[in-house]
Amino acid sequence: MQRKLAELVREYTAAESRPVDPTSILAQRTSARPAPLLTSSGSAWPGLSHDTMASDRALLQFLLSLPSGTSAATGFSTAVELYAEVRASYLKNSLAPLTKHVSDTANGVQSVSVHGPREAVVVYTRGSARLGEWLQALVQMTQKEHDLLSTLLKDLGQPGVFGRTLAAVVRPTLALVHSVLPTLLPRLQHGLNAHRLLVLDFLGASTEALGPDGARWSALLRTMDGKNSELLDAVGGAQKDAFLFFPEFVRDVKVIPVQRNADSLDTGVSDIARLGTFLLRSLAEYQDVVLSLFQALGSRNWTASGAPLPAPAGSPAQVLYAEYATDLLASAVISLERT
Repeated sequence: MQRKLAELVREYTAAESRPVDPTSILAQRTSARPAPLLTSSGSAWPGLSHDTMASDRALLQFLLSLPSGTSAATGFSTAVELYAEVRASYLKNSLAPLTKHVSDTANGVQSVSVHGPREAVVVYTRGSARLGEWLQALVQMTQKEHDLLSTLLKDLGQPGVFGRTLAAVVRPTLALVHSVLPTLLPRLQHGLNAHRLLVLDFLGASTEALGPDGARWSALLRTMDGKNSELLDAVGGAQKDAFLFFPEFVRDVKVIPVQRNADSLDTGVSDIARLGTFLLRSLAEYQDVVLSLFQALGSRNWTASGAPLPAPAGSPAQVLYAEYATDLLASAVISLERT
């Protein structure tokens, strides 16, 4: 009997757990409310109706009320596991198309074999990978699952069940998300000639979706058993890697005149000017990300190894940004003079 009751929990839950399109839901939230797109709330996401939640709770309460000698605990555990299976499938299948788009876009800009600065050869437009929507959907849908499960298990007197069950709901989706990271951020593992603008886009999207220093995502992870910080580790690694971009950009402009036998870029005036102005335009497009990086980088540290040092007193990020733009432009001028 317990198994049949547990199967009813699956049936009721599955009836309202068809995959959704996260992009459409995020677009509706944006058009309906001019507030910032990213919030930690999952309240606007579809969940389970009041009737379904009431039915599931009633079944769980009944299973717990059975005499201890009738395998009530096993029936309850089975019902919760079946609930988690249904919601895990819903969450993963809802995010799968958006995850595929992120992966395909990253593959498109990373897989092309190029010599020299990838950004000068492979065009990437900020937002085209839809990283913001991807990470927003992950955080907000996880928050929604947290809220649903909290309501379902409230006052049932089963400590520890919440953390295990939420982890079971989210685990397949996290595995899917984590599988994209090596393609999205190849420099973290292989030191490849990765597209640095894609990394800056990832950093901007992760700050908004996961919260400053990943605080929003960390708070959700703390409610689960078997916490997995792989996404947060990737963000931290990408930020450290991004500090190196600034000396690399200066080097890229400087090295063109001495690469006369290389097939990376021509050494003509137009190519040097094009690369210099392109990098300046790109930094302007990612100014929000760049300013936060400059604040930690410190004045003129891009002229050496790029290792972050404390910013000197009286040097706000905007000043450092202007200082770097001046140095980058000066490097382009020097390169032009050497041709």
